[in-house]
Amino acid sequence: VGEALPDGWGTGEHDHYADYLVREYRKIQQYNCWHEDRTAAGSGIEARVPFLDHRLVELSGSIPAGRRERLLWNKQILRESVGDLLPSNIVQREKVPFFYGSGDMHTFRVFSLMLAQDKGALLDEALATEEARRHLDADGLRAAVADLSERPTIDVQFVLRLVNLGLMASLAADVPPPLVSVPAGPAPTALPVDDWEGGRTRLEERLGIAPEFTDGFVPVLAPGVLLLSGAEPEGPWYVAVDGAVEYVVDEEPWLTFLRAVNGERPLGELLRLAGVELNEVRGELVGCLETGLLREVPA
Repeated sequence: VGEALPDGWGTGEHDHYADYLVREYRKIQQYNCWHEDRTAAGSGIEARVPFLDHRLVELSGSIPAGRRERLLWNKQILRESVGDLLPSNIVQREKVPFFYGSGDMHTFRVFSLMLAQDKGALLDEALATEEARRHLDADGLRAAVADLSERPTIDVQFVLRLVNLGLMASLAADVPPPLVSVPAGPAPTALPVDDWEGGRTRLEERLGIAPEFTDGFVPVLAPGVLLLSGAEPEGPWYVAVDGAVEYVVDEEPWLTFLRAVNGERPLGELLRLAGVELNEVRGELVGCLETGLLREVPA
């Protein structure tokens, strides 16, 4: 959440949307949570990572495509959520890596000393396997560490990444037996999507971010939500929430569908009245349910 979105996100032009989601999901599982858990344990504390809660990740992933750039770019959704709690200079502060700031040179120096400690023992460990030596330039890494020991710079980040690759190769070459025998869960798999509009429903259901609609599903406007007609008969309609106009509805067939919602008609009847198929209004229907504008009448 908060990173730049790939070109074509949510459009038919981006044919590898599913692969992108799988990569991001794996990144959270294999890096963020893994790294946080071991770093906290190594420091003797039990940490919490609320932004990695799967419910928050799934909620962020379910934001309609048309709103993702405004809400997710530059952590805007987080900035808006704390806008009334923190000073504006904190809310609008530029996004940078966690150790940046006026004293970042001290951090670079600590990293550089760590790499050079004990005559480069960490570097030797990173280059211990044949696989690591095949992909990493040992002489180049040692020269870079020696240079950083004299002049710590931001380049230490790149060297650390290479060293981490070597250390991971060592771990992979000598995997210890598991302390507890627990069956591994299913690994995320790629779900290729060649046609976004045709495959979107299948992808969202697979990711668990969209409901499955049945014939008995009866939607109704949530309490405090009103659908208002404009002054012009052919003009747009509006959605008011708690007395304030929040949305403009001017696209068909969604407008016809929404006007037919009365809390009594089931989904099949609403689709017939609007003269549409479910896939033509499914995105808007899911979005209204997620934002709380609509809710399901209990059976």
